[in-house]
Amino acid sequence: MVTVLLLLLATLAMMMVMARTGAPLVTTDTPWGILHLELTFSHQCTLETLSHWKKNSAGADLIQIAKINTWLDYIFLIFYSLFFYYACRLSIPAGKLTGTTTTAHQVARAGLLAGLLDVVENLGMMISLYNKGNSIVSIATAVAASAKWLLVVLVILFLLFKFFKAFYHWIGTLMVTGTLK
Repeated sequence: MVTVLLLLLATLAMMMVMARTGAPLVTTDTPWGILHLELTFSHQCTLETLSHWKKNSAGADLIQIAKINTWLDYIFLIFYSLFFYYACRLSIPAGKLTGTTTTAHQVARAGLLAGLLDVVENLGMMISLYNKGNSIVSIATAVAASAKWLLVVLVILFLLFKFFKAFYHWIGTLMVTGTLK
C-alpha cells in the first residue's frame, strides 16, 4: 500500500512538472501541445507542428522545450506504469496473487505495456524533434501513442471501478455493523 501511495505521489508530481514545462507548447497553432506531435499520423503534419514551434511569436525555443518535456516523460512513464501495475495488483484477493487469469492481472500488465508503448512513442518524437523523422516514424509514433492512451484510459477506468466498488462495500459495512472493518 505504501508503494502504491508513493508511486501515486511521484506520478502526480511528474504530471505537474510536465504540465508546467510543456505549457509553452500550447499555442494557437498547436492547442493540444505535445499531443500534436504524439498523435500525428503523417510526416507532413509532424513537420507543420515542428514549423509552428520553430516560428513561435514568444521567441522561446519550443523545439528545445518539447525535447525537455519528452526526456522528462521517461521519468514519468516509470512512475505511472508502476503505479498502474501495483494499484491493480492491490485489487487482487490475497489467495490469487500468483494466478494469471484474473482481470486485475491483465489490467496490471496493460499498465506496464502502456509504459513500454510510451517509450516507443518518445523515441519517435525524439527522432522527429532532432530532424530525422519520416513517414514511418510519424505513423509508428502515432500508433504507439494511440495504443498507450487506450490502455491508460482502460486502466484508469478499471481502478475507478475497483475504488468505487470498495468504497460502496465499506459504506455498506459501516451502515450494517456500525463499525469500520
